[in-house]
Amino acid sequence: MQRVWRLYSEKLPSGRKLNKKVDQVDAQVTSKLHATVKKVTEDIERLHFNTALSALMELLNVLEKQDVLAPDAARTYATLLAPLAPHLAEEVWEYSGGKGFVIDQDGNIALLSVGTYFGLPGGGIEEGETAEEAFVRECVEEIGVRISIERKLGVALQSRAKVVKQYQIHYFIARVVGQKGVPTTVQEDELAVQFGWYPIDKVRSLLEEQIPRIPLNGQKSDIPSDNYA
Repeated sequence: MQRVWRLYSEKLPSGRKLNKKVDQVDAQVTSKLHATVKKVTEDIERLHFNTALSALMELLNVLEKQDVLAPDAARTYATLLAPLAPHLAEEVWEYSGGKGFVIDQDGNIALLSVGTYFGLPGGGIEEGETAEEAFVRECVEEIGVRISIERKLGVALQSRAKVVKQYQIHYFIARVVGQKGVPTTVQEDELAVQFGWYPIDKVRSLLEEQIPRIPLNGQKSDIPSDNYA
């Protein structure tokens, strides 16, 4: 995994967010990305984790040969890596973003999933956006709904050992406005992501290892004050 750290720390252009489309991916990398998305998605669904990891290593070999790691390629790789190494993928995926709990008219909550890995909708902040605006935009793209943000839970400062860069994730609670639609994303990495609506008790069990202290009931969070802003 040290190779992944080096790839993101040395070849991802400084100051650019992973979800911002600024660099075109060349034809060789694009072809390999498409093939790897298909291979890893199928392998994870079949619980063939060793072959999924092997496919990711082959893609890593291609990315390491590039002079610069294009943000779209970086985000795709992190998305595919998430089911196999969620903490590593989370660290290199987004440096600043907005995510949260989106509640529908039946009281269910939206979750994204790749294989057995579950997460909240949302994503990185693009240039000129606030965290709230990024969260609203990502909900349209990822789960096909327009939302009204009810309240902000806080800002989690993500920092673990061997972190490439520290980043912040702004967490919100929001409700669906109007009818549910379909996701509008056209990004290759997001096309591999599934989503569904789950009752709150199920959400607790699916996310307890990833965000164990983000409150689901609107009460005050027990995250230490030095981790929240």
